[in-house]
Order: sequence, then structure tokens, then C-alpha cells
Amino acid sequence: MRPHRVYVPKITPEVRVWGREARHLLEVLRARVGDTVTVFDGQGLEGRAVLAAIEGGAAHLRVEETWPTDREVGVPVVLYAALLKGDKLADVVRAATELGVSRFTPLITERSIPKEMKRAKLERLRRIAVEAAKQSGRTRLPEVTEPIPLEAVPEVPQGFVAHPGSSLRVREVL
Repeated sequence: MRPHRVYVPKITPEVRVWGREARHLLEVLRARVGDTVTVFDGQGLEGRAVLAAIEGGAAHLRVEETWPTDREVGVPVVLYAALLKGDKLADVVRAATELGVSRFTPLITERSIPKEMKRAKLERLRRIAVEAAKQSGRTRLPEVTEPIPLEAVPEVPQGFVAHPGSSLRVREVL
């Protein structure tokens, strides 16, 4: 069984994990003192740590070894997707993160029913990206940006637009 993965913003010899991350490690994954965990900083550094202590809902990790690692796709992939009703955008961010997208930008389009995204929803999408990165073994976190209008999408040398009526498939273009 592979060790549990824990996201920490900065890897130091002693790391304190609290909040949602600690709750997930201690209550959901049921990690105990002495267990080995993998820590990663979302910027390409990973390490092996031991759960040294649990105090007041916080987990104290002792980092034993670190190493740079890169399991990202060779070409950065940016995904622009229209704002969706309900919680469907969360599914898109989760799947896109697992597939290796490096940046996700929600779009405000003419036919989008939601015309804005509240700060809380944006923060939730960022948490989902962290969770999906942990689960899929990624070493870098994708950037989840503020929504922009469709007209603000920059020109790129090569890009694809998904359209349900298209007769072309991506594999035919590539």
C-alpha cells in the first residue's frame, strides 16, 4: 500500500498540518503516530515524512527525505470552460486535474446561466484541485484562476474548441 499523500505549502524538516488537511489525514485516512506519509508542495518537491505527533487536531510531521519530481505532461495544457449550473464545474476541475491540466480558467459566456462566481466557489474549486492532485499523484497543482469573459481569452498558436456539433475529433487533428 502506498503512503498517504499530504499537501503542504512549504516542505521544512518539521511540518505542522492543520484544518481540512489534518482532518482528512487523521480522521478519514486514520493515520497514526509512526505512519509514513508522502508530502508534496505543489511546486514539484516531494518527500517522505513520519507522523511524529498529534496535538489538538493538528498533525506534526517529521520530514526524513525530499526529492524533486516531475510527473506532469510535457506540454502545459490550459483549459477554458464556461461557467456551469450547480456543482458541475467541480467535476470538470477534478477530472481536468487528474488528466494533467496545468491551468483552469472559468469563462463567462453569453449563454452561461451563471454570470459570476462567488469567492467561496472559486476557493472550493481550488481545494478540489488540491484533492485531485493528491489522489492522482501529481506533484504540481494546477492554477484555478478567476473567471474571465470569453472575449478575454488570449490568442494561442494551437488550441481546440469543443463543440457538440463538430464532425472532427481531436485524434483526427493531431
